[in-house]
Amino acid sequence: MISTLSRVLLVLAAAVLCALAIGACGDDSEKQASSAKQVLEETFKATSTSLRSGRLDARLQLEPEGLLALGGPISLDVKGPFVVPDNEGQPLADLSAVVTLAGQRYDGGLISDGSRAFLKLDGKAYRLDAQQRSGSGTQLKSFAFEPLGAIEGEQTKGNARIGGLDTIRVTGKVDPQRLLAGLDGLVDAKMGKQIADSVKSADFELWSGAEDKIVRQFVLRLGFEFAAGSKPPISGLEAGKIELRVRLDDVNGKPADIKAPKNALPLSKVPTDRGLGGLVECVSNAGGSGTGVAQCVSALKP
Repeated sequence: MISTLSRVLLVLAAAVLCALAIGACGDDSEKQASSAKQVLEETFKATSTSLRSGRLDARLQLEPEGLLALGGPISLDVKGPFVVPDNEGQPLADLSAVVTLAGQRYDGGLISDGSRAFLKLDGKAYRLDAQQRSGSGTQLKSFAFEPLGAIEGEQTKGNARIGGLDTIRVTGKVDPQRLLAGLDGLVDAKMGKQIADSVKSADFELWSGAEDKIVRQFVLRLGFEFAAGSKPPISGLEAGKIELRVRLDDVNGKPADIKAPKNALPLSKVPTDRGLGGLVECVSNAGGSGTGVAQCVSALKP
């Protein structure tokens, strides 16, 4: 149960990190893309060195095709303030998360006070020990920085205002093989290749601050379809569309005062008969079956 929860949260965090980190790439052979390439490189550098605090608003949505589509879209929303320390300490964050599956809503989240981390599940806080945090950090670093050569065909598309600020909009396509190369450690190589081979389209949009070059918004859209006769990672999922949208507001404004929750419980005390903890446990035991997922949702209504 503990390892499954950690893996789910790790994938979420990795996706957000990838969205923020993927901007440092391009193709030097494309002269017409030099301006867009420069914007992406400057954006990655500024975001990784000058971003100190802000508010995260991220949404990951899957629109499935196949039997899994009977339950409707699946979404994950993450919101909240964060602070990046000046030294090499752990970031501070107070993030709320909402999973919507088959019309049901499950609440969770993550709190980090710079030295300790806690899961928020169904209104209660649970402690993550140092070993769980350090293992996740290593994998996240690997995921965030390996796909930096994944962008191709980047172009600038004029200016736009995001959150009242002028931004430069850059669009392009993503090489799914390179993008998913950083999933090593989260999924096995065979599954990673199957997922990459299923991707039929992968496009992105990025909005960079016109003055400070810190990313303000990032959107990644994927269209996928598994080969006929193949066994997809989740049965009943034949094809679909995925959209990841990440937005940063209040960038480098007054940092939020983030504190550790009181009366936090050990992670082993997460209930597995209800709520988000129960859903993760049930889905894990379902072995990737779309029917099993539907049964879990029906049995574990919030």
